[in-house]
Parts: sequence; C-alpha cells; structure tokens
Amino acid sequence: MSSKNGDGGSYRDDEAAALEKAGAALSDAQEALRMAREFHEPGGVETDKTESPPDQQPEASEPEDQEAAPSIRRELTPKSVLISIVIGLIMTAANCYLALFAGMTVAAAIPAMVIATIVTARRASIFEVNIIATGASAGESLAAGIAFTIPALVITGTWQQFDYWTTTLVALCGGVLGVLMMVPLRSVFISATPQKGSEELTYPEGEAAAEVLKATTQSGEGTWNIIWAGLFGAMFKFLLHGFIVIKATVEWATQAGRSVLYAGTDTSMALLGVGYIIGFQVAVLVFAGGAIAWLIAVPIYSALFSVEGDSSLKIAWNIWDTQIRYLGVGAMLVGGVWSIIQVRQKILQAIKQVVRGLQSQSGGNLPLHEQDVRGRWLITMAVVCAGLMFFLYVKQTPTLGIAFSAWALMLVTAFLFVAVSTYIVGLVGSSNNPISGTIIITLLLSGGMMVLFGVGGSAGILATLVVAGVVCCAAATAGDIAQNLKTGAIIKASPRAMQIIQIICIVIPSLILMPVLSQLHQAYGIGTGLKAPQAKMFAALSQMIFNPEANIPWMMIIIGIGIGIGLVVLDEILKRFTKGARAYVMAVAVGIYLPLSLAMPILVGGIVKRLRGRREEVAGSDQGTLFASGLIAGEAVMAIVLAIPIGMGWKGWTIFPSDIISLLFFGLGVFLLRRVSRK
Repeated sequence: MSSKNGDGGSYRDDEAAALEKAGAALSDAQEALRMAREFHEPGGVETDKTESPPDQQPEASEPEDQEAAPSIRRELTPKSVLISIVIGLIMTAANCYLALFAGMTVAAAIPAMVIATIVTARRASIFEVNIIATGASAGESLAAGIAFTIPALVITGTWQQFDYWTTTLVALCGGVLGVLMMVPLRSVFISATPQKGSEELTYPEGEAAAEVLKATTQSGEGTWNIIWAGLFGAMFKFLLHGFIVIKATVEWATQAGRSVLYAGTDTSMALLGVGYIIGFQVAVLVFAGGAIAWLIAVPIYSALFSVEGDSSLKIAWNIWDTQIRYLGVGAMLVGGVWSIIQVRQKILQAIKQVVRGLQSQSGGNLPLHEQDVRGRWLITMAVVCAGLMFFLYVKQTPTLGIAFSAWALMLVTAFLFVAVSTYIVGLVGSSNNPISGTIIITLLLSGGMMVLFGVGGSAGILATLVVAGVVCCAAATAGDIAQNLKTGAIIKASPRAMQIIQIICIVIPSLILMPVLSQLHQAYGIGTGLKAPQAKMFAALSQMIFNPEANIPWMMIIIGIGIGIGLVVLDEILKRFTKGARAYVMAVAVGIYLPLSLAMPILVGGIVKRLRGRREEVAGSDQGTLFASGLIAGEAVMAIVLAIPIGMGWKGWTIFPSDIISLLFFGLGVFLLRRVSRK
C-alpha cells in the first residue's frame, strides 16, 4: 500500500493512490470469494476458532454456536432433508423386501449419492450429498432390524397379522437408541485416520463412500448406469411375477444310493447385485457355507437316516429345513460370542467416554466436525425412547417387575451389541456384521428370563421377540451410521448434522414398515414365498424356549458350534499368516442357513467383481457397483409394486416359463454387469 500524499501532491497522485486501494480491496474480495467457495470442497470448511489470539478467545460457548449453527444449516438444507427422506422411504421398502427374500441387505449410501446427483443436477454441495446419503442409509438399517425379527411373530402364530403400533415403536425406539448410543462410541472408534490401537478399524464402506462423494461431479455415465440397471431389474422381476416367463429358481436333485444330491440357483438380479457389492471373498464364504450344508451335510444325513418325501428334491429340502440349517444357528452363536470377546476393551473405553462426555457435552471448544448431538438433547431423546419401550413392555407382560427386567435387559444388551456392531463393521465391513449371532444371544437371554419369571406361551414369545427387535434395530443402525460417520470424518462434515438427519430418517420410515410387511406377506407369504431366513430361525428358537416339546435338533446346533469354533481358529491363522485371506464365521454361518440356490447368484456376482481386477481406482469410478445397486433397487421396487395386485388376488399371466429361458435371462444380467464393470 502506498503512503498518503502529505504535501498536497497532484490530482494524478491522489487518483493513483485511490486506484491502488481499490485494487487491494478487489484482491481481498477475491480471496474472500475463494475461501467461501472452498466451503463446498472436501475438507475446505473450517469453522472453529481455536487459532484466535488468546485475548480474543470466547468466554463461553455462544460465539462458537453462532459460527457452528449456520454451517450445520448449510448441511441440513431443506433440499438435502427432503431428498434424504424420499430416498430413505424407498430404500426402507426395498431393503425390507431384500431382507425377507435373501436374509441380507445392502448399503444404501453410494446409490443414494448417485441419485442425489441426478435429482439436484449436480448442484448440491459435498456436505448436502453426504446428508442425503446418511439419511437414506437409515431406512436400509431399520428395514434389516425389523425384517429379521418381527415377522417371527407371524411365523410362530403369535400374531395373525402385523400390529402397527408395536412394529412402529420397536423400529422407532430401536433405531433412535442406536444413533444415540453411537454418540459416545464415535470418538472411541471413528476418526479421519485410525487412532493408535485402532489401526485395523478402517470402515471400508465409509472410506469408499467418501471417495464417491469427492467424485459427485462424475460424468453422466454412472447416472445412466444406475437408471438402466434399475429398469432392467424391474423388468426382470415383472417377468417373474407379472408375465411369468422366468422361473424364480432352477433346481435339480437326484439320489446316488441312499444319498441325496442337490444343485440349484435362483435367477434373481438383486442377488447378483448383492454378490458384486459384497465382493469375491465374502461371496465365496457365503457359498462355502451353502456347500457345507447342501453338498456335504445333506448327502451324509440322507445316507444315514431315512427321510420321507415323494421326490429327491423334496427330500433334500426337508432334510435341510428340519436339520441341517441348524448348523448355521450354532455357528452364528459362536460368531456373536467371539464378537463380544473381540470388542471388550473398546466397550470399557466407550463407558468411560460416556461419563466424560455427559460432564462436558456442550462442545463449545470443539471444531464443528467434532461436535455431536448435545448432552441435554441426547438425554431427553434417550429418556423418551426408553420410556416408550417401558410402556410397551408394561402392556405386554403380566407384572411391573417383569416389564422392568425386560426393559433393563433391552438397554444393556442394546448398548453392548451397538458397540460390537460398531467395532466389527470397522474391522471387516458391514457385510460381516454379526447381527444374527448377537440377536440369538439376546433372544436366549430374554427368553430365559421370561421362563424364570413364569411367562410362557404367546406372551413369552411376544416379549422375547420385542426385546430382540429393539436390540436388532439398534445394532443394525449403529453399524450403518458408523460407516456414515467415517465418511463424514474424512470430509470434515458435522457429526451433529448427520446424527440429526439419521434420527429424522428413522422416525419417518418407521411409520411405513408395518404396511410394507403386511403387503409383502399378503402377496408372497413370509416364510414361504419369501424365505425370511432370520425370522424363521428366531421363530424356531422362540418356540424351542417356550415349548420344551418342540422338535429342535440340538445335535446339529452343537455340531454348528464346533464348526464356528473351527472357523474362528482358521480365521485367526489366516489373519496372521496371509495377506487379506479371511474365514469370517458369520459369512459362512449365513451361507449354511440360506438355501444353496440363494448363494449361487451371490457367488456369480462376486466372481464378476473379481474378474474386474484389482485396478487402483476411485471407488466412485466402479460403474459395476452403481449398476449392481440399480439391479437391487429395480427388482425390490417392482416386487413392492406387484405386491399390491398380487395381494388382491391377481396371479399374473403365465406365458411359458422354462429352465433354459430362465438361465438365458439370468445370463443376460451377468453379461451386462460384466460389461459395465469393465468400464
């Protein structure tokens, strides 16, 4: 800057000085504009005041709040909230169908990011897209928690139809408690870079989603891939249940001596997409579980014992349904216990963090990207949810003491398994979250407590499954939001904003879950047309607890426990002596408990992913993931649409379904996925 003209210089000197000042002001304005634009770039927002001079530090938290509030509002915009609610409702319904059909769900974050770029024409900031993905993911986890447990009440005959308020309260309170219990766990488990002692907690889906977020301005190719895949998946489902041209399952069985041999595959595009998304290693482990059950255990059992059936196919299914699948129950139980052992130290850290956090929860001295939901709101929402569940238990149990005991058990096991879920998904990804194993433990504990209190029959089954349902929703939601919070930590998004949208997108989708379940049950039959493997397993265990005369194959469960222990030992050996090879007990256990026909398309999808190679690419550039997500969404949405006329008695139009035509159509889906994934 030039000095002022102190001796009455010429007019031109004054003009030059003025121009120089104007130029400096323009430069300052351009710098301010550049900094404002950086707000919308990854890691570009910094709202904390930690670098202010000591004499300018705020005396209280109000100035920090004034700075943080507008930043949160830039993330929680009307646009991002509305879009996340709409996508969340769709993902809730779609994953509810997938959970009942295949016994698993898929992450909704990456598809939601792509959909957000379509809807907003790429005008949303990286933080708005993150909010949309976080909200949409809430519906996916909530669907898993409910679809795995509540249908067991219908399967056991405890309910003749789904009860709206019980289903809604279990979903709402379980999901919200999962988010709230994650608040103290976030600082223990999750950071932008793994902390000392937690280097193994990478949260792979969260890191991948962060890369997709950074590529939200990707070319239109990814957008069109998810659209075309959705249309193809919807058309495929319509040819299964509308114009019936394709068989849902192509299967074959024969006898070799006294042994029954079985082979089969479902032709589902959704399962093909699931296999691609979970990857080759997990897909192989799921298939390995199916092979243990169907290619080893079924032939051995049929050779040793006589089983009734008028065809080899029916004999194979009867053996698996009544005996062999319980090997998976034993293995899942081991997986749940082993998960608790692995996470025990982290749980103690989290409890200490709760005590410290409640003492200083204002967050006034923390930067925005480290601030959680405030302590007073945390306590208020937790008390409301806990109060609603206590009221529900009072209504369902004969005495206040039993209601209090069930309520206390629910809170303790929910926090325990929220911590387990958070740790495991950070270690091996959401696909290996041991939800089923932890819920088996919860079900055995709550059922045993009801038996001790003398509560039996339908009342005992109802109380037990409601406890399991809340814990399942909490654990599933926690594992899901853990991946979201990892994404947010990488891009320096506000945890508080993400927790708020997660709660919003739990409350609203919880209102539609019961109608979706009812419509699917009326149209396809939960436990028959829709296999509902977890719900059938929990139904069988509930009947075992409250009906001592129930025909439960205990020997199979014990053998399954042995298989689970062997897998744990093998996994530890592989982890120590190999690079990347694992034998996750839960993946194999799920494979044992699923029909082999479901594992086959999952394996094919995993093989397609493997053939893509190990090219070092940005995760968002994997067009196969987007195409696979479209296949899943398209089939699931069409299934729900068709459920309305089918539920009203429409049977579809049978054209000429055959094994060859069915396999050809399935092969076309494999070809398209392979072609897109190579781009």
